Amino acid sequence: MTGGVPLGRWKEGQLFEGIRPSPHMRSAAQWFPRSEPLEPDELRIIFMGTSPMIRPGQMNTSVFVQLGNGENFVFDIGEGAIANYLAGGFALNELDKIFITHLHVDHFGSLPYLYMFGGWSGRWHKPLKVFGPSGRTPEYGTATMVEGMQKMLGWHRDAFSVFPVGQGHDIEVHEFDFADDGGVIYEQDGVRIIHWQRSHAKDGASGYRLDWNGLSVVWTGDGRPNERDIEFCEGVDVYITETQAELMSISSGVAGVPPFLGRYTIDTHHTPAYAAGYLASKINPRLLMVTHMD
Repeated sequence: MTGGVPLGRWKEGQLFEGIRPSPHMRSAAQWFPRSEPLEPDELRIIFMGTSPMIRPGQMNTSVFVQLGNGENFVFDIGEGAIANYLAGGFALNELDKIFITHLHVDHFGSLPYLYMFGGWSGRWHKPLKVFGPSGRTPEYGTATMVEGMQKMLGWHRDAFSVFPVGQGHDIEVHEFDFADDGGVIYEQDGVRIIHWQRSHAKDGASGYRLDWNGLSVVWTGDGRPNERDIEFCEGVDVYITETQAELMSISSGVAGVPPFLGRYTIDTHHTPAYAAGYLASKINPRLLMVTHMD
């Protein structure tokens, strides 16, 4: 995705109004890993995981954002998603900035693997950086989760001490106040990332907005429909939000979740499709994308 795409009537070569492939792309329909270098002014979004439930061919949530300046940003890194990064041809030592929306395990389950094997495989000169919200009490914050993860990995880390890892097994936790709506949590090399609270379990999940080079992308994280999205997503190019398909009997047959439990979960924790559409109609992004569907 690049800047300067004119809005207006549909034209030949456009996917739909206001959206068209970048001229250098080999295909508008398919992406071939490592075959299409990023242009200097391009922002690329790849879904590495899209589901709350793991199944063959679909991993837990992870949204990968690449920038033409060479920077990579990972928004959530759920269980199994690391397989898609590797399948896409990305070296684990390229992934060093991880933004976690909340501490449901389907949004950070691959972090231990990335931490250990990314450090071992070449991320020797810099620590892994993890950004995430605080909790109302310290034991429910991102920092406590990472501390527990490091304890869990004590045997592994010591076993890998025979390898040259340098700073690869250092970790920096940037825990921000979950209630600081609109707070800036990253600002470097022209990249600016803000956050805001969404209604989910406990103290919610944190939505993120990345702005760079006149382009912008939002990943809301999980949660109920939230009017804060309208405030903080104004003018955004790509609005990615979750939606939970209201197909309780099918979900029950596929995943074994009792239909009443699925219905209750959507009503109290997630965004029905009509609500995602309503929010998008208010935000009016260039492109709406939804995820978190089995």
